[in-house]
Amino acid sequence: MKSFNPLSLVAFLLLALPICGCGGSSAGGSNPGGTAATTVYVAGYEQGTTGSTTSFYWTVTPSSSEATALAASSGMQNPSASSIAVSGSDVYAAGIESGTNGVQEAVYWKNGTATALPPSSGTNSSSASAIAVADSDIYISGTVTDSLSGSPGPLYWQNGTGMQLLLPSGASSAQVWSIAVSDYDVYVAGSATKQISSFLSPGAFATYWVDGSPTAIPNPSGIGSTEALSIAFSNGNVYLAGVELDTRTQKTVAVYWVNGTPHTLSSDYSNASANSIAVSTTYVSATNTYNTNTYVAGYTSDLSTGIQQATYWLNDVATVLPADASHNSVANGIAISGSDVYIVGQEWDSTKGHYVACLWKNGTAAVELSDGTADAQATSIAVASQ
Repeated sequence: MKSFNPLSLVAFLLLALPICGCGGSSAGGSNPGGTAATTVYVAGYEQGTTGSTTSFYWTVTPSSSEATALAASSGMQNPSASSIAVSGSDVYAAGIESGTNGVQEAVYWKNGTATALPPSSGTNSSSASAIAVADSDIYISGTVTDSLSGSPGPLYWQNGTGMQLLLPSGASSAQVWSIAVSDYDVYVAGSATKQISSFLSPGAFATYWVDGSPTAIPNPSGIGSTEALSIAFSNGNVYLAGVELDTRTQKTVAVYWVNGTPHTLSSDYSNASANSIAVSTTYVSATNTYNTNTYVAGYTSDLSTGIQQATYWLNDVATVLPADASHNSVANGIAISGSDVYIVGQEWDSTKGHYVACLWKNGTAAVELSDGTADAQATSIAVASQ
């Protein structure tokens, strides 16, 4: 899950954890170890005491961890990277920045060089939520805000050209959080906002788009709002991870969908969210079948304290990741390489007195990526095997 700029009640509730960032030039934490010939790329940001943000991506190998600053484009400030992708030797990231007037703008970076994706005519702000690269084409999901109505509109950019996404029936606006590309088909996930809502059917409903055409996703409980925060495609199947707001308990429930069929991961007694999804599919020739493993990263909450706990699920079975149990932690992104599971997010460092961007591998204690001089979080991950 990347880090989100919430435009709906569901996203707002899921981000009860402080959104933190870095100010400064932290070069990263200790050596994470890892598998030989595997390089992990992590996007994230730090936030200074004045609220200014500084963005980074970290390159993590078995022997080192190195931070690369992601500067804002010309005339802009406060960059925040929410997504990362790797193609060959090139590293891409996407996120937001702001002007001196406070207007937010979508931006992406290639090997650390920023390119602004300005609002189109008739809009007054934009944001980039996720990035994917296929055959040298760059795909970025995002949202633009109409200058007259103030409503968010979904789109994706392909090589810098905006492609508007159709609204599903009954929707007045939408926002998108994730993008994936498979065989030249572009998959985007997010949520649409209903024109007419009620207590039992309020707000937003999870939606995904294929080449611009929307598909609305049923609510697991039949009531409340839903939002898709991450999308993956494997062996002809569409996987979405996200959250449901139960209007009866006012709690968020972690959920993922496979071709629209929901899999509920948490109860409605405490807040939880499914922020990122990855799928591993292998063919078994002896039986002419496929083995599929579904990995989801997010958080659950302690029933007694309400403290958020970074969590991942493997085939619907939850594992709480090791972190300081007295403070919130969250898993924002997940990636699979062979038999290794890599997760990035945010945890509290009690010694340094700040939230730190961190990386978990195979459920072991997290490695800190930021130096702990300011609050930070890791928002997205990509893994490259040499």
